[in-house]
Formats: sequence, structure tokens, C-alpha cells
Amino acid sequence: MPLLKLSKRSWILIAAVVFAIASTYLGVVHLQQVQQQNRLDEQFEQIQTKLENVKITRLISRKAELETQLGEAKVQLETAQIALSRPVESSMVTRALFDVAEAHSLEVIQMTSSSPSKANLEGADFSLLTLTARIEGSAPNLINFIIDLNTYFGTSVVKSVTINIPEDSGKATVDVMMVIYIYQEG
Repeated sequence: MPLLKLSKRSWILIAAVVFAIASTYLGVVHLQQVQQQNRLDEQFEQIQTKLENVKITRLISRKAELETQLGEAKVQLETAQIALSRPVESSMVTRALFDVAEAHSLEVIQMTSSSPSKANLEGADFSLLTLTARIEGSAPNLINFIIDLNTYFGTSVVKSVTINIPEDSGKATVDVMMVIYIYQEG
């Protein structure tokens, strides 16, 4: 059967219809791809927003933790600065107290010293250091210790002495509070 004889115009019309169908199909496919891309873009933006919120929440939480740690570190630093700000004189006075106690065969069982404070006596600037201690040993040695302690520091005043001598012949103790004046130049 011979091919239908179609006119040139019919062939052009058929080609145009086929082209129109193909173009429409490609247009629909392209439109679906554009719509799919738009949905994916929206989902991506939502996920990105959620990730940013999660990151921000974590960063805020981490910031709070770090601020807490910083506050604790500042407190520790201030404590260390206070402890380390005591002048060398305080260490020397403490060492001298231990030396006098050791010379009398006594044991220092408790000791505290204040931070130096400033004082002015008749125009001269001084640092005042208050030292309290509990010393243990035999009663005669404790009495000799107090006498020597009072004379060992030329710029000190023994403010109070409390001696406790137990009746059961145990070790006696003495609680001493003294103020040491340290001259400050200039």
C-alpha cells in the first residue's frame, strides 16, 4: 500500500502538530522541574533556618557555660591575688614564729595572719599585721616562749595570751594574738 500522498502543506501541519505536542510535553516537564526546584529551595531554607537556630541555641548555651566558668575563674583569681598579695614580711614573721616555737621544743598547731593594713603613727607609715597562733607543749616552755616572743619582734605588741594547762598532765596550749608593725618607707 502506497503511502498516502499528502500535500506539502499537510506535512508541515503534521510536523507543526508533532512539534507543538513535543514542545508542550517539554514545557510541562520543565514546569514540573521548576516547581520541584522551588519546593526543594523552600525545604532547604527551612532546614537552614532550623540549623541556624540550633547553632544559635548551642552557642547561647555555650556562652552561658563559659560566662559561668569565667565568673568562677575570676573568683579564684581574686582569692589567689589576696593570698599572694601578702608581703614578704608576713612570711618572714610566720617563719620567725615557727623558729621561736622550735627553739622551745613547742609545736605550732594553728596559725592565722591578717592581710596587712595601713597605719600612721606620729607621721610614720606602717603596715600592721595581726598574727594569732595556738602553740602546744610543756607549760614551762610555753611561758619562756611568750617571754622570747615578746622580745624577739622589736616592733610587735602581744595583745593577748591565754594559757590552758590541763589537769590530766596533757600538753599545755597557749593562744597568742600579737600585732606586728612593719615600717614602710616613703
